[in-house]
Amino acid sequence: MRFVFQALIPITILLIVTIPGSIYTEMPPNITIYIDGNGVAIVTITTDAIEGISSISLPIEPLEPTIEVRCDDYEIPWLLTDTLQLHLYTENRCSVTVSYIANVSIQGGVLAIDIAGGIPVKLALDPKIVLLTVPQNIASVAYENGLLTIVFTGPVTIAYTMLTEKLPTTQPTKSPVESSTPAPSTTPTTPTPLPTATPPISKPTPPPAITTSWQTIEEIRTETLQLTTIVVVGIAIVATTAISIVLLKHRGSLK
Repeated sequence: MRFVFQALIPITILLIVTIPGSIYTEMPPNITIYIDGNGVAIVTITTDAIEGISSISLPIEPLEPTIEVRCDDYEIPWLLTDTLQLHLYTENRCSVTVSYIANVSIQGGVLAIDIAGGIPVKLALDPKIVLLTVPQNIASVAYENGLLTIVFTGPVTIAYTMLTEKLPTTQPTKSPVESSTPAPSTTPTTPTPLPTATPPISKPTPPPAITTSWQTIEEIRTETLQLTTIVVVGIAIVATTAISIVLLKHRGSLK
């Protein structure tokens, strides 16, 4: 049944033109335009719709594929007849929410949106957004949840740009410079140990002399032992020969 009414919407648009007032929304809508950190303008409109055909004036030209219209918790059919006129059908009275991405023009790095007049608009800006133009009919300015909000009435063209963080790119270039400076400071400290070439003077010659003296003493001992053994052996040989000679002479005298 809902789609049947959607098909009848073009016919009822003629009634919108001919019958004034009664088929429009009862209360003025609440319009919020949020520009995020990427420069995208997101429009949100909330209003109370009557049963049947309703018409909502859009503050900014939309990108039609992004339009979404919800009545309480479900989507409802809509028809975009003019650039800034959105017609919709509801089966009963409900709270309508319209959301879409606005058509943003870009030229020379500057972004701009054209806001229609006659309707109060709340503009919310991400901290990365910088306004290049400021509306004149400002009703209030405040900070809400870290966002700058401006309430005003158009028509006005809002031009803005985005902050580019270039500081982090320069920081890494400083760090290698700081790291390179301590390098030369360490190199001159290394030659300072060179005066330690004097320790060879402190090396005493006595240790080798002491070792050689002990070696000579041991050699003398070995030589003396060898000589004594030779002498003892010689004496033993002489004694034995003498004894043998005496025995031989004694035997000869007995004969």
